[in-house]
Amino acid sequence: MSVTKNEFDNLVVLTYVQIVGEFTAASDLIEDILVAEGAPDRDISLGAFFTSAVVSGNTNPALVTETLIGLELNLSFAPDQNGTSTITLLGTLTNGEVVEISFLVTVDSINDAPFFSIINDPALVLDTAGEQTVSVLGLVPGPGTAGDETGQTVTLSAIVFSETAAGVITGLNVNNINKTISYTPASAGEAVIAVVADDGQNLNATFTRLFTVTVGPETVVVPNNAILVEGDKFAGTPFVNLGDTTAVRWQQRYPASEFTELGGLTTKITQIAFRPEGPGGGIFSGATFTGIEIDLATISSQIALVSAFDSNLPSGTVQRVYDGTLVLSTLNTVVDTPRKAFDIVIVLQTPFVYDPAAGDLVMEIRIPTGGGSSTVVSPIDAVSAGPAGFGGLEQTINIGSLTIPQLISTATASTPRLGGPVTQFTFEPVP
Repeated sequence: MSVTKNEFDNLVVLTYVQIVGEFTAASDLIEDILVAEGAPDRDISLGAFFTSAVVSGNTNPALVTETLIGLELNLSFAPDQNGTSTITLLGTLTNGEVVEISFLVTVDSINDAPFFSIINDPALVLDTAGEQTVSVLGLVPGPGTAGDETGQTVTLSAIVFSETAAGVITGLNVNNINKTISYTPASAGEAVIAVVADDGQNLNATFTRLFTVTVGPETVVVPNNAILVEGDKFAGTPFVNLGDTTAVRWQQRYPASEFTELGGLTTKITQIAFRPEGPGGGIFSGATFTGIEIDLATISSQIALVSAFDSNLPSGTVQRVYDGTLVLSTLNTVVDTPRKAFDIVIVLQTPFVYDPAAGDLVMEIRIPTGGGSSTVVSPIDAVSAGPAGFGGLEQTINIGSLTIPQLISTATASTPRLGGPVTQFTFEPVP
């Protein structure tokens, strides 16, 4: 009996020709198999010559695994592995002979792409955080058979793949000695960084992973156009020289459109600051307000506040951020004549989480009769008009003795007006 073998793609077919004697060598039935790394499964049909068969040996199951169902033999090659394995079959031929045959499987190596571990997205950082460094871990020339790519040099590179706005990060740099990526947060938004490993070979030379950097601002000044410009008026409210006979309820609306520097991020407000008015401001310290309450709220965007205080604060949106005694001061430091530094500072007892996508920001300050400061508080910088929605209203009562509940129950203020004090908000990331 002799055998011919026809190969159609990955299918090996054994064809019965004639009986001339016994089979004594593996080549009588199955030729040795040569494939490259990454080859598809190979199927071999044994039914033309065998009535039954089993796999009796496999010298390298880590390279190739064999599955015999009936008389259909399937060979599956492990990814990224190369080497040899001898497969042995024990079976009964159609002429009744019992034979054991072997054939050699060879998997030739090809270059594997280099590999490194997933780079997790760093936590949100502020645009003042300074240079940040990310490590590239698990860098190898390829994930295949140990030692088959020894001597290859893998080089890292990085590019800004995309940004929500230009300049989210600057100074992108790769250190191939320490296997690190460094960059400096510059402005609010998100930047996707592509890190590429290249082993310099002709085939499968590169491997790429992406990670996202999220940057938030440390401070936002509202209105934005007053950051570097002195306002055109001054404000006394809400921190007028109240003494013992005056109470105040005051609201200011800050449009969501003025918080684009947040880059669409949700952050928390930790501090609010004002600056002294340029020409008329002066140094003061120890201005003490007792029983003061400060609330922040997010409200749906609309053109302006309305005179009824409570209508501007829908139920469930208000958070108390300060309650008790507040001491204010300023050094009246000139930054750029006549503009002063934002050093009239209120550090919030409870930070306020703010998402501009949810609406505008409203701040309300209430100071009861007798809660005002006897220390002279110099005027604070303000603007007479601003963007749509930037405006305030106040209610100052000079007669009688009003407590906080009485202030709240006295619910109508003077006509709302555009403009108000220039305000600086300090933000921190939300974990």
